[in-house]
Amino acid sequence: MGSRSERAFAIKSLLGLAAAGGVLLATVGLAQGDPPRVPSTLSDFYFYGHQPRTPVFDENPLLRFDELVEPQNCRGCHGVYPEDPDHWEQFLPHARWSYSMMSQSYRDPIFLAQLQIAERDAGFSGDACLRCHAPMGWAQARNVPTSGAGLIASDKDGVGCSVCHRSVDPVERPFPSPPAGTPPLDGTLLGDQDRLVLEGLGIHRPPNFSNGGPVAANGIVLDNQDRRRGPFDLGTFFYHPFAQSPFHRTSQVCASCHDISNPIFTRQPGDTYVLNTLNTPHPTGNKYDMYPLDRLYSEWLMSAFAQGPVTLTVPDPNGDPGMVGRYSFDGVTRKYEPVLDPNTGEPVIDPNTGLPMVVLTDKLLIGSTRTSFSTCQDCHMPRMEATGCNPYLGQPTRPDVPVHNFAGVNSWVLRAVQALYPTESGLDIPALVDDSLARNLAMQRKALDLEVTQAGSQVRVRITNQTGHKLPSGFSEGRRMWINVRFLDGDGQLVAERGSYNAATATLTEADTKVYQAKQGLDAAMAVTAGLPLGPSFHLDLNNVMYFDNRIPPRGFDNAAFRAVQAGPVGYAYADGQYWDETLFDIPGGTRRVEVRVMHQTTSREYVEFLRTNAPDPSPAFVAPNPNTGQPIGQIAYNQWVAQGKSAPVEKALAVITVTSCPADIATSGSIDPNAGPDGFLTGEDFDLFIEVFFTGFVNNQGRLLADIATVGSSNPYSGPDGFLTGEDFDAFIQLFFTNCGQ
Repeated sequence: MGSRSERAFAIKSLLGLAAAGGVLLATVGLAQGDPPRVPSTLSDFYFYGHQPRTPVFDENPLLRFDELVEPQNCRGCHGVYPEDPDHWEQFLPHARWSYSMMSQSYRDPIFLAQLQIAERDAGFSGDACLRCHAPMGWAQARNVPTSGAGLIASDKDGVGCSVCHRSVDPVERPFPSPPAGTPPLDGTLLGDQDRLVLEGLGIHRPPNFSNGGPVAANGIVLDNQDRRRGPFDLGTFFYHPFAQSPFHRTSQVCASCHDISNPIFTRQPGDTYVLNTLNTPHPTGNKYDMYPLDRLYSEWLMSAFAQGPVTLTVPDPNGDPGMVGRYSFDGVTRKYEPVLDPNTGEPVIDPNTGLPMVVLTDKLLIGSTRTSFSTCQDCHMPRMEATGCNPYLGQPTRPDVPVHNFAGVNSWVLRAVQALYPTESGLDIPALVDDSLARNLAMQRKALDLEVTQAGSQVRVRITNQTGHKLPSGFSEGRRMWINVRFLDGDGQLVAERGSYNAATATLTEADTKVYQAKQGLDAAMAVTAGLPLGPSFHLDLNNVMYFDNRIPPRGFDNAAFRAVQAGPVGYAYADGQYWDETLFDIPGGTRRVEVRVMHQTTSREYVEFLRTNAPDPSPAFVAPNPNTGQPIGQIAYNQWVAQGKSAPVEKALAVITVTSCPADIATSGSIDPNAGPDGFLTGEDFDLFIEVFFTGFVNNQGRLLADIATVGSSNPYSGPDGFLTGEDFDAFIQLFFTNCGQ
């Protein structure tokens, strides 16, 4: 597989070639102004797998590297059906992809500001960022300068079609792997394509690590030829070379960009991380020996979902009888039904297209009958009956075409991209931007179940994680989920609130609620090296400590397994098998109703202010005549955050309960009328009235033995009435009254 020294020599040789081509390596990768806090080099950010290279044609298939096709070249067959304009947007891969964050991963102003800070913090660290946010340019050797200044226009189209559809399984499978498509570019059948691609990597081939195999290398492997891979056998197909790829039905295809590792750090016994000797690759190249910035894929890998399908059903959202799969619909796409001839009952054929005429209904489209889910694609690319390309090209309708929704949790950045790049982003239909964000919100609401119950003088809030990863998960900087509780009186007036959010100042009150989040930062040694304060920070590429992580784990959680993949909870505890969390809130006096919401915010004020302060230079993402050219990217990101509503929190779930009064609350303040209470408060009137009715056995006008509040033989003051007046009633009242019902 190549030793560390061999890899270092190969990387430095590539750098030398770049220098010979006129690239000024002494300055590339640096932000304007001061040098980086850590003088790392491109060698420090090496990963196994594909290495950036200029496309070249060669008769030897192992030496050639075909150009990655621009996403817009795929649009004609996979984007718009002129023959079927009424419902083309329902299932076309390019159409849905182009309105997702996958297509805008580079143009995202939050990313661009963080990229600049990464470059200022650790030299050349932008290479690792471009690898997943602008992979078209990175793979084709436009990764230097690592600030993104070398990218061309098409590189800015995010995670383009060719990147995923030329991805190769890093794990060598038995022959043939995969079956060959026809016709291949060189006119021969390469039945063992993957093996040849992997062998062609030479010393860069991902090793078979004992703890994760080649996937643990975190490398991207690309077919050097333009053989477009996917889950289906296209049969006799003449439009482009293809290969049916079982790999594309697995979560492993997502792993290289959804486990994010910082290779300038090495894991130590005790799970601490130290800065490596610089200007050389990571000593092992294993992501589990690097600092874990994000372990989304590994969270899934250690969940029950990875072991096999998990059944998750919900009531039919259209109100029809029965249950449907939780992730079998996207919550936005409506169902088209054929127009039927009123006389014959047969579908009406459009004379212009020859296709059945359809009408849009109010019903949500249930894409498939599946009720069990396992892979990333099962939830984020829901299947439906469709064809993946223009139907006139002759491909059959399939029952399980993955829709390229890529729904996630981002609630506002797509609109920011639309505003910043009104023409080049391709986001030219506002309604489709709205639909994409609505799909993200629908995905958020499917991610959990919320249960709220009264427990005496408290409210118990249980959140159950219904995803295959932590809740929330992914990029942790500025991302948070919290519990908002509003206590209301009988008139609906606010008595108290926990976890309140001030929309004007974008400030969350955290002290009186639970916030689910991860906080990373610098240890003492790294703080000295970087010249930054010890403790939590947003300096992504310098952080080497997870200070706190209470995000809710998925089904199948095991503490030891999650620690092994650097994803265990920190500063919080979950038992093995636990995929829910509970929180208790005291009920204030006067409360009659409780509203509980689970809220989520994509980008906090604290994080975006950090970006504004620490990303003061222009971004190469903007070129004239774009009016943002030459403007500080941190300020651009902040301005868009403000313009798009300050990343207004979204409601993931809502539950409302009516509060049962404290048993000792039997009177109304200012009165001992036995028929007037309760009023939600414990006062002297409650005490006086109880003494009177206990000894008289008074029954109020509702037929209730007023002093009967406990069950005989029970020491629980909330055991409830039993129809008798006993010493337990007296003891229960005294206990509740003098403890203010346990508060």
